[in-house]
Amino acid sequence: RIFPSRPSLEIRHTMRSFRNLAPLPFLLLFSLTRSPLLADAFAPRAASPPVRSRGLPPLNLFGGKTALDLEKKKNPAQFETTIKGLMRQKKLSRAEAESRYADYLNDPEGFALRAAEADAKTKGYRDWRERAIGESDDPEGTRERIDGFISFNRNRGTAIILAFFAAAIYYSETHPFVPGG
Repeated sequence: RIFPSRPSLEIRHTMRSFRNLAPLPFLLLFSLTRSPLLADAFAPRAASPPVRSRGLPPLNLFGGKTALDLEKKKNPAQFETTIKGLMRQKKLSRAEAESRYADYLNDPEGFALRAAEADAKTKGYRDWRERAIGESDDPEGTRERIDGFISFNRNRGTAIILAFFAAAIYYSETHPFVPGG
């Protein structure tokens, strides 16, 4: 016969040794998810380089000066209102206001991200958690909500991964690999 009706002694012994290793992935995963180093491994850093929201570089079909000239020709009254508003609000000279508006027109998402990062640095925040807690009306309540959210999602992620490991082990036990003979 080509396929034996029962696995050979060697295959049965190998299957028994794999059963003894079944708890190992669970223990390894559990210890890794409880590690403080891994818990903060994917947390956003304050010194991250500016990135567009979709992860794509700006098209740069034309520079900021060209975008500024196009905007000026398209709607001169709106352009003047915007520049004067920037000059008044940020206390900038006309050249500085035009340069800032040109940066915005060239890369709006990157401009907003860089501005938010610069604002956080001037206020002395190290990361997003400190900023959220510092700018909150109820700092202790905000800290508790953030910590609860992080803890809940860490536990939920661990449970999902463990469920997939359990399903994989169950499937491998109920459908053992028997090599052709």
